[in-house]
Amino acid sequence: MFVALPVDAAGRSRLLPWTLPFRFFVSAALFHAAAWPLLFAAADDVPRFQGGLGPVLGALHALTLGTLMSTVMGASLQLLPVATVQAVASQRLAALLWWIFTPSAACLVAGMSQPHPALLAAGTTGTVAAVVLFAGLLGHNLAHAKRQQDSVLHGWVAWGAMLLAAASATLLVRWYGGAALPDPRAFARAHLVLGVFGFMTVLAAGFSYILVPMFAVTRQPAEGLRRGVLGAAVAGVALALAGAFLDASPWLPGAAAGVGSVAAAVHVGAMAREVRRRMRPEMGPWFVLVALGWAMLIACLPVGLAVAAGAWPDRGPALFGALAVGGWLLSFVLGILSRIAPFLASVHAMGSRRAPPLVATLTPMRPLRAHQALHALALAGVLAGIAADSGALVRAGAALGCAGGVAYLVFVAGVVRRLRKGRSHA
Repeated sequence: MFVALPVDAAGRSRLLPWTLPFRFFVSAALFHAAAWPLLFAAADDVPRFQGGLGPVLGALHALTLGTLMSTVMGASLQLLPVATVQAVASQRLAALLWWIFTPSAACLVAGMSQPHPALLAAGTTGTVAAVVLFAGLLGHNLAHAKRQQDSVLHGWVAWGAMLLAAASATLLVRWYGGAALPDPRAFARAHLVLGVFGFMTVLAAGFSYILVPMFAVTRQPAEGLRRGVLGAAVAGVALALAGAFLDASPWLPGAAAGVGSVAAAVHVGAMAREVRRRMRPEMGPWFVLVALGWAMLIACLPVGLAVAAGAWPDRGPALFGALAVGGWLLSFVLGILSRIAPFLASVHAMGSRRAPPLVATLTPMRPLRAHQALHALALAGVLAGIAADSGALVRAGAALGCAGGVAYLVFVAGVVRRLRKGRSHA
């Protein structure tokens, strides 16, 4: 019996050409490999970092924009049409998105790291244009979705937060260039909240309700629970945004962290419960990073609550940022990508075969396992360095991260190589 390629109700393909999502995935791996050397070079500045242009901010955005956003773009452009049963809106616009976003994000990271305001402004202009184009493609998909309505609702919340984060970024870059801004620190805090929690965390939760049950062969958490967690997350983000601009109300950031902690605990508990009920006996190495990400999500919000209460005023912000971005989002996204990439490679390598090649045969296990170990050690080193106010520990962690970045790049390149080989024999 032949395995059907994904099509919508009208028989139109829901698959992009394989090169489109994979060019985003390769970009994500390249940005990841570039972020760690930047962090290594600025290791002494990391423990007390609280903002400002330089290599630390460049490394942060190499991860958030370069790695996380590239993965989100590639995965959502391909997986959402499949999950929501509709054809891809426009292959040409999807290809154009990569050509605009990737060089612009690289320019932005370089402008932050040097720092070079003109380069930063040019990179920001291109990146914001790419985000607007992505918002159009994502919005079209969400508006025409026929299934997965809870995850679609997560997508709309993330869509709005993404555009607000892009707007706040534009204002901040203009301020770096000399324009007036009433309260730059408030806008910087709002940008962090919108980008890390309003956009990436909400979108990651929505994707996890689809992908983790699919790969684990288990059920989704109950619909009421999913919507309740989303409501709590939105409330937490709203409180955090209010706290960013209302310095007279210091309880708002604490309330935001408290509400967010409850939402995170319920979400992770529900996902872990369904994973324990799975039909697939072995989860595979990808789930190690996903589980680590969940643990870091649970840990980062109480740290945020302590920072909001005035604890660790010198190193608290850096510790919170490292837990939220490096611990939670980076671990989770790289874990999901290490499962998505071979899965999509299997589908695209199928051709006219009776069955697609096994995902395991398209997964280079050695670099993947090496990356997992190096990522965990790198994260531990950076967190220990921030806690101990030790640039040497941060530098050691970043060195391990450099090796892990190379290992992950080898993994992604290996998936592409095996996909090409599989298609040539299809």
